[in-house]
Amino acid sequence: MARGENGSLVFLFVNKGTDQSPQWVEAGLQDGLEESESIDMIEGNPKGQGSKIYVAGEDTSTLTLNNFWAKDDTALAWLIQAARQKKEVVARIQYGQDPTEPDVISEATFLISGRNASWPRNAAATCSFTLQRTGPWHTVGEGE
Repeated sequence: MARGENGSLVFLFVNKGTDQSPQWVEAGLQDGLEESESIDMIEGNPKGQGSKIYVAGEDTSTLTLNNFWAKDDTALAWLIQAARQKKEVVARIQYGQDPTEPDVISEATFLISGRNASWPRNAAATCSFTLQRTGPWHTVGEGE
């Protein structure tokens, strides 16, 4: 499988089935991504101590896809529909820095929290998506 220049590819999948019987279909991909992760910190020390102690709380992550390539107009329409209907999508990230080692593939569910598009006359449309993670990351397996 092809690698991104920075070692990652991001694939988005939309559910074309039902909630009870999902059928995840690839809608497109992007070479490279911006990823932001954070963990909430909970103050975990008794009152009256001289310094604060923190315990890790819930984590969150946001993906920003600035140069997303949709497979076709139908796939782009699926993503727009998922955003408007507040439906989850699956983002699958293929990390691979060393061509002699198998890629690591992780995926999680996300909601599309932002979308920008440019529809110029006589030129290709471009789009960007901001995704907010709604479920835990899972390692899917090793690539080729």
